[in-house]
Amino acid sequence: KPQMQYPFGGKFVVCLYIKTGKGCEARICKTIEVREGPPPVDESKLWLVRQYPNPVQALMYAVVFSPKPNEMVELAVLDVYGVIKSSVKITVPKGYSTHAIRTNTLMTGPYMLRLRSNYGTQSRSFYKVN
Repeated sequence: KPQMQYPFGGKFVVCLYIKTGKGCEARICKTIEVREGPPPVDESKLWLVRQYPNPVQALMYAVVFSPKPNEMVELAVLDVYGVIKSSVKITVPKGYSTHAIRTNTLMTGPYMLRLRSNYGTQSRSFYKVN
């Protein structure tokens, strides 16, 4: 039984692909709507709600909660020595939003994902595998 968890609300296209041993293929896609969950404990602040998957290979997703529209934030990947390996400045909307972060050029090992904004800094650890 396939399962997927969505840590934020929105509309998503979900597809199931089936291929038999003889090469026959079938596909079905549906649009589903996931209702937005409750805000973080303190909904007056910007939050790095979660990042996934962990461990990560080529692409990681960061879920951010913002109490206001158009908040400027920096998402950065740091190694264990605190050296920034990649950084991007983005504007996040009000509520939950998800942002993709490329991790394909990182070497195998432990890292930190850091969210920096006018509200302060939050970090979460993750591990890169090949």
